[in-house]
Amino acid sequence: MTAVLETRLEETTTKLVALFMITASRGAKPKSFIKKGRRNSAPPKTYKPSDYGNKKA
Repeated sequence: MTAVLETRLEETTTKLVALFMITASRGAKPKSFIKKGRRNSAPPKTYKPSDYGNKKA
């Protein structure tokens, strides 16, 4: 193999090992629950000031 290919293989292996270590450490820690607030609510509706001043009875 060429030196360039060997260097790239080492870099790739190092990156994969680092990602695996991060993933493994995350798995050991359970996620905490969200305690407050609604997480799936829609954003507030925008309004035009002109819609509120011209109401017909």
